[in-house]
Amino acid sequence: MTEIEIKAHVADPDETERKIRSFANYSRHVVKSDVYWGRAGVSPASRSEPAGLSSAGFSAASAVFTFFAAGAAAVCAIAGVPKEIIIVICLGAALVVAVSIALTARRLAAETAAAERTDKQARKIRIREELDEDSSERETVVNYKRKETRGLSEVNDEREFSINDRAAFEALMRDLDFSPTIEKRKDTKSFSWRAPSGRDVTIELSLIAELGWFVEIEILASEPDETETESARLDLMDALARSGVSESAIEMRYYSDMLAEARGLSSAR
Repeated sequence: MTEIEIKAHVADPDETERKIRSFANYSRHVVKSDVYWGRAGVSPASRSEPAGLSSAGFSAASAVFTFFAAGAAAVCAIAGVPKEIIIVICLGAALVVAVSIALTARRLAAETAAAERTDKQARKIRIREELDEDSSERETVVNYKRKETRGLSEVNDEREFSINDRAAFEALMRDLDFSPTIEKRKDTKSFSWRAPSGRDVTIELSLIAELGWFVEIEILASEPDETETESARLDLMDALARSGVSESAIEMRYYSDMLAEARGLSSAR
């Protein structure tokens, strides 16, 4: 399932809740205690080269090209070709090599950065203890996301399931070399709203310990294409406006990163 969402800072939670209740239906009040688990991954130095021409292979190809260009220039000189033509040949070869090096370096840097982001995202799992304040029911939920930001919204590939034996699951996590990285407490009131488009929208007004008040608005979709994702984003922005929260209040950082920064820790995203 794909989660499309935005979150924003809230200056006046009472007023924001009043406005949310004016168009959305109250669902429940839940206190969520999260523990993020992560593990060290493969460092860029130890990761294999991206698919395609490697940096070493490119260096070899550039050397071969330069060798043949130099040979051509030498043959031309022996044959009595004017010096100007020989200079043009040498400069052309140098230009081709320089441009190729720049383009390849840029591609390799982009692919390496993308691989690092994927590695980091794939190594983060959240275990959440939920206490429903209305019914006093408890539930332990495991969540795994591959996160991506698009414009002012997040588009996350999300997997979530409940567990009955948290201790056993945590033992498994430790055996897989995962360990707790950061904790988060979230006191949330949830609301549901049917957007004019017909989509079901979830709105959460939350107090995040150490960070303050936020409104989170999300839509769940099954493998949405770009058109559907953009349409859903418009529904999110509509809900944000109805909640009385300015677009300028949107927060693009992840909570785990914000908490890590607040606590002087390395990122736990």
